[in-house]
Amino acid sequence: MFIVACLSAWPITMHRDGRPTAFKATIEECGGYAYYSLVVLMSALFSDAWTFWKHYTFHHPLVYAIHKDHHIYHNPSTFAGFAIHPVEAFFTFCPILAMCVPQLDLYLPLHLPFILSFYCLNLYLHCGYSIPAFERILGLFYINTSEWHNKHHEYRSSHFGEM
Repeated sequence: MFIVACLSAWPITMHRDGRPTAFKATIEECGGYAYYSLVVLMSALFSDAWTFWKHYTFHHPLVYAIHKDHHIYHNPSTFAGFAIHPVEAFFTFCPILAMCVPQLDLYLPLHLPFILSFYCLNLYLHCGYSIPAFERILGLFYINTSEWHNKHHEYRSSHFGEM
C-alpha cells in the first residue's frame, strides 16, 4: 500500500497544483461517448497485456524469488493478492503514473469504475472461493475466474493474465 500511495502522490499533487493530468472535466474533452468506449476497451487490453507480461516475467527462474512469496498460497486468500514483493508492487502499480500524461484524455466518472473493476477482480481471483454465478459471467467475457486462477497458484505454469 505504501508503494501505491507513493505512486498516486504524483498525479494527485499535479491535480491539486492545477497542472494538467490525464483526467478531463467533460466527456466531450475526451472525444465523446463512442470514442471513449474505444479508449476503455484499449485500456482493458493494455492493462491485461501489462498484467500478463509482468506476471509472466516474474515467473522466470531468474526473478521468481521476487514473486515466490505470493505463491505460498496454493488455495489463495485475499491476503495472497497483497503478498507481493516491493519490486513486484512497483511494476504492478506503476501504470498509475499514466495519470500524469495529459494527452491520454481520461474521464474519471467513466474510467474510475473500470479501474475499480480490475481491483475487485483481483480480490475475487484471490478470495479462495468459487462463486458459480461469477464464474459463468466472467467466463462469457473471457475474463479469468477464481477457479482458473487457483489452478495458476497450484501449478504456476499458466493463467498469467486477467483476461
